[in-house]
Amino acid sequence: MPLLFIPLSVWTFLRDEGPLIAICIGASLLGALAVLTLAELLLRKRRRQAWLAEHRSTLQKVMILGYFVASLGRKLPACSKCGQNHYHLWNCGKQLVVYRCSYCLCTYSLSAFSYPEIRHINRYLPALLVLQIWLNKFRRGGLGRHLMKLRRPLEAYCRKRLTR
Repeated sequence: MPLLFIPLSVWTFLRDEGPLIAICIGASLLGALAVLTLAELLLRKRRRQAWLAEHRSTLQKVMILGYFVASLGRKLPACSKCGQNHYHLWNCGKQLVVYRCSYCLCTYSLSAFSYPEIRHINRYLPALLVLQIWLNKFRRGGLGRHLMKLRRPLEAYCRKRLTR
């Protein structure tokens, strides 16, 4: 039987009660969507909190690493090429750290014998890998943006070494 030959009583029912049915179904779907969205937000929050609790020592190490990198950068004399005094961490080895001038891009190799901070930098640098792996996955969220600020003193090093 073709669809056009639906009895008149069905058409009148749909005309009279259809908008009410559509509103009820729409409200139910909207409520279900709201509950699912709220559940997803709570699940994300729990995952973030669990990650923070699990990696608390890692975050502390990254903060300490940022402190030592900035401290060593402040101790360095002015750049011999451009005269500026703004450096960033460029590379690391076992007993050697390379800083790069932010303006003229001239590099300076520093040994652990001249600056005791280098031993601390080499000690805390692996914590940066854990943070970078997480940031590569969850960069866009609020926690990701906060962790990017925490990593900012090490930005050049991270771009050069960790994001290959």
